[in-house]
Amino acid sequence: MGFTVVDVRKCSFRKYAGRRLSVWTGLMVCVAVICGCADVYEVDLTAQRQKNLESDLAFFKPRENMRFSAPLTLSDAIRVGLENNLDIRVRHMMTQIADDTTVAEKLKMLPRLNASGNLFWRDKYLQREYVDKTTGAVSLSNSVSEDTTRKTLSIGLSWNILDFGLSYIRSRQAVMNAEVKVMEEQRQAQTLAMEITAAYWASVLAERDLDYIREIEASVREYKDKAHMMVAQRRLDPIAVKEMESQLLRLTISASELQADIADRRIELCRLMGLTPMARFDLAEKDVFDAYLKQLPDARLLDPKKLELISLNNRPEMYSADLQENIQQDEARAALVSMFPGITFDASWKYDADSHLLNNDWVDVGAGLVSNLLALPYRYAEWKAKEKSVSVSRLQRLMLTAGVIAQVHMALQDYRNKAQHFNLQENAWGVTEELLEMSRERNAAGMKGFSDTVVTQRMLESMLSRLERDRSLVALLNSYNTLLVTLGFEYSRWHEDLVHPSGNMPSAPELNSDIRSENRGG
Repeated sequence: MGFTVVDVRKCSFRKYAGRRLSVWTGLMVCVAVICGCADVYEVDLTAQRQKNLESDLAFFKPRENMRFSAPLTLSDAIRVGLENNLDIRVRHMMTQIADDTTVAEKLKMLPRLNASGNLFWRDKYLQREYVDKTTGAVSLSNSVSEDTTRKTLSIGLSWNILDFGLSYIRSRQAVMNAEVKVMEEQRQAQTLAMEITAAYWASVLAERDLDYIREIEASVREYKDKAHMMVAQRRLDPIAVKEMESQLLRLTISASELQADIADRRIELCRLMGLTPMARFDLAEKDVFDAYLKQLPDARLLDPKKLELISLNNRPEMYSADLQENIQQDEARAALVSMFPGITFDASWKYDADSHLLNNDWVDVGAGLVSNLLALPYRYAEWKAKEKSVSVSRLQRLMLTAGVIAQVHMALQDYRNKAQHFNLQENAWGVTEELLEMSRERNAAGMKGFSDTVVTQRMLESMLSRLERDRSLVALLNSYNTLLVTLGFEYSRWHEDLVHPSGNMPSAPELNSDIRSENRGG
């Protein structure tokens, strides 16, 4: 019976070499998979475009078939625009993002609470060699003080006073930035209301003028048919018929131009309201221009000084400028605070499952002070630069104040010019209407020199005069609305008396409560 001697060291070496080979093989496989994934990934732009296109068309589909049961008033158009205009919706989302950022910055003031857990494994025990300093003899200890498998847990609370101060400043800046976004949203809503109003009134007047041209065109056709009969009876020169045909063509061209203008205005109105050009609606308030016109204040009675104060107290840009200056001041404070050393307080509970430890859990408490001394020079220079930025923001606010004052005077002067021009066009149209009526009366009486050709010519002159008058009316309405928006008024305040303004007019921050509530609700 024989025995085989086995070298245990060789078996251990083979086992250890096999483990190392397995580990290296696994690492190489992981690296190959990661690199392969990075190389294989490709973007299918065509498929992505088709997917996004389907989503966009599905979004606009309800707006294509939108129908309004009642004629669309100006207030309804502005309300629909504020709810559906994509620019307003983007601005609204930016305001909500700013609010979320404010909450995030406030939460950064909390101390750090770190929790960690680790699991370690090693294939051999940790053993050490000991060297005798006297003899230099090397001895190997057979004892171990650490398990091959270790489990550790720790929960630590850390609070940096410097980071807390900087986080407080950043959170205050985030609050002011959120208010700036609200002011920008309010200003964009004011501008949108002005643009919708301009497109709405232009569309209404164009439709009314088109109806008027159709009436004149029908009258000219009657005179033309009458002239044809007189030519057939040899009672009238054929050149009179040609003159009427020429006037009728001019009326037809004017009607065609108005139809094209109406289509363009409606498309623009749909865009401003956030609808597609396929939306169908009728415009109301075709006969309210006289009443609306009477509500306009006399431009000669408006006091520029009062309007300046109203604008400076209501324009959202002015409040944004104030907030920007405060933000720059906090930037300077943050640069100053960053020069101080950081004081840290730490408290933690730790656990180690090592079987060789007498105490597997314990508590650490400590404090630390750290400062980068070499960073002080550049932090000081940064602080000085931030201080100068505060002065720049003040100068920018002064520039904005001067610009707002200039805008008020320019808007008021433009309103005065448009009002004067409209009065002239109104008088001119009145004269042409009187001439038309007098010509019709004399034509009906058979007076010499007032033939049908003369009457049709008077009709054409009256039509052109009315078109010019209506264009000046649109310009007058737009100039007055521009003045209101220059004063920082929202659409709900456009009815306020500018000749005798009340002393308790609401300011922009008071009006922002509605936007704030909408943001929280959204």
